Amino acid sequence: MSTTSLYFDIETSQYPIVYHESYNVSVGGLEKLHVFDAKKWHNIRELALDRGWAINIGGGFHHCSADKGGGFCPYADITLLVRFLFNRNLADTAMIAVYIMDMYNRHIYPNDKRAKEAIRRRVELRSGVEDTEYLDKLTV
Repeated sequence: MSTTSLYFDIETSQYPIVYHESYNVSVGGLEKLHVFDAKKWHNIRELALDRGWAINIGGGFHHCSADKGGGFCPYADITLLVRFLFNRNLADTAMIAVYIMDMYNRHIYPNDKRAKEAIRRRVELRSGVEDTEYLDKLTV
């Protein structure tokens, strides 16, 4: 395994859940549309190998598939992670559990019924929602 500053050890009392404030990369304001956290997969891999499991709170680049990008997602980070593990014989099996909680502007793609069916916790927002209302709906 190569040495990297992306991985850090955690206490045995801590859960291997991956999130760090450094994932909040600024790209000229574009990050307000999508969280660009492209480096997190390495830490997820290390924690999963060390602990046997890990959780990616950030959700991954969910608009793409194994063979192509889509939306703001240039590549399938979780797919690449699993392939990386398999290709290096670091794992024989992998389980990916997906829970989709989505807060979104209900006027963007209003007829995308297929996408909405996949969302387990859906919070539809109106255009121009203020911070207070957003946070109130987030906690419900």
